[in-house]
Amino acid sequence: MDNPISIVSLCSGIGGLDIGVGNALRSLGFDPFTICYVEREAFACAVLEANMEKGALDAAPVWTDVRSLQLCESAGVEMVIGGIPCQDFSIAGKRAGTDGARWLWPDFWRVVGDTNAKILFIENVPGFVSVGGLAAVLSDLAGRGWDAQWDCFSAAEIGAPHKRERFFMLAYSACFRNGTWRPIAEGQARRIHTVGTGGSVEHADCYSLSEPERSEEKRTGTVQTGAVVADAGGVRRRGRHYGDASEGEWEIQTTGSRGSLGDAVGEGFQGSELRSACNRSGAAAHGSTCEPGKIPFWPPCPEDREAWERIVAIRPDLAPSIEGRLNPRFVAWLMGIPFDWVEIPGYSRIDALRALGNAVVPATAELALITLWNKTNLGNL
Repeated sequence: MDNPISIVSLCSGIGGLDIGVGNALRSLGFDPFTICYVEREAFACAVLEANMEKGALDAAPVWTDVRSLQLCESAGVEMVIGGIPCQDFSIAGKRAGTDGARWLWPDFWRVVGDTNAKILFIENVPGFVSVGGLAAVLSDLAGRGWDAQWDCFSAAEIGAPHKRERFFMLAYSACFRNGTWRPIAEGQARRIHTVGTGGSVEHADCYSLSEPERSEEKRTGTVQTGAVVADAGGVRRRGRHYGDASEGEWEIQTTGSRGSLGDAVGEGFQGSELRSACNRSGAAAHGSTCEPGKIPFWPPCPEDREAWERIVAIRPDLAPSIEGRLNPRFVAWLMGIPFDWVEIPGYSRIDALRALGNAVVPATAELALITLWNKTNLGNL
């Protein structure tokens, strides 16, 4: 490992965030490896284990309860990632917010403190902002002088035929302002845990889009470059938090521009610029534009009957429904996840669909981390 960075993954689910974070960090010049996963759902744990055995995820222990996870600074953790359970913030739930039973942020923050990790990357539904999650997190970050960048990103921005918008935040320790942090040495990293291959995860039959032709046109409805979106409490959905308390006060700056979060007059990224930060692109990604006989990275739009007929003719297992029932392989495809990722012996189709419904689109996480990372002081580590 030339530039290792060690990770603890909390509330890992089926590993969608882990795939995206791994791809992003490799694009940024790091050699990421996971030393521990935390996940309580039995099916999700089985998915993690199966894909570790295949070498698609780093081999590491799976702990089942974040509340009882005990790690210390000697574990060598540099980055904590995870999705705080979203049920208390989702429009599909009761929106109990930080008063809900699934509010696990205090345990996330405890793990960061116990391990002395310097980087935190979390995701949630957009309602995390309006129902109080963001305010609670920023309060704790301010208490330790951490800085943060956050924004909402959608799967449509990287070519998916659906929106699935998610909130992402990248937070980092004040030590980056004085240059005291350095990645741990390779020898130390290898003593902590032996990792698997951890390579970029793609299904063998997927059409490669590593060097796509990118459109220069903005994709309507997927990139917000001007309007500021505020919740009822006045906390905006995108912004920057400065933890420097040199003046005795915490400062929060927010703008509506993803291109220049600290500058209210910034023009923001065009759609092609956003996608160029990620190794997945909307150009040539859908079934209507892929090469004959190839499977595109994303499924076609519902109205593209010609593309669907062509794809189903060569891969009937990817049809949206089989025998009148929603097909988990199709849903995995919608998520940008390898088709067989959740095919675990002994578990049902419903188990697979439920886990996919709770998962993170890896390419969205990849785009989010790269975009937010490039707006911080972390880029030249």
